[in-house]
Amino acid sequence: MFWRKLRIQEPLPWYREPKYKGNLTEKQKRILDSFRSQEQHPAAEYQSLPIEAQNYISQLETERYDLEQAKLTQACLVLFGLGCYSIYKAMREDYVNWTFFGPNTAFSFIVGVVLLSVPPFYYWRTSKMNVEKFLPNGNWAQNTNEALKREWELEFLAGSDAPHEAP
Repeated sequence: MFWRKLRIQEPLPWYREPKYKGNLTEKQKRILDSFRSQEQHPAAEYQSLPIEAQNYISQLETERYDLEQAKLTQACLVLFGLGCYSIYKAMREDYVNWTFFGPNTAFSFIVGVVLLSVPPFYYWRTSKMNVEKFLPNGNWAQNTNEALKREWELEFLAGSDAPHEAP
């Protein structure tokens, strides 16, 4: 009810999230839970890494964000160019054939207008999602720590042929 205070829950590990669709067994998840319940996780923390490693990780994260934004920009520019070409084609046919908005030119013109108007909205929405994904508002070092833990846990599971017991 409204008079109860909402408890802020601790975020779930990546393998316990409802959207996770991996093939980890419950035993493997319990092993990873045992690592997470320890005071000190075996994975390195971002602050404990040397400055060079921290700079390298930051550079990789920035390059990945820039790559996603470049792909998005290229896709929007291609769609925008196709829209311009479609409108140019429609106007050229009108001018050459003296048919003002015939069936072919009207369709080409409408497609051009759609291709000119959709990419800005698509760019705005997708770039906003990229910012949330790659540049989170919270403590970015904490997000990097979580990524380091996930990488360590995946390496641990990949390196284990037989099921391990929790330490």
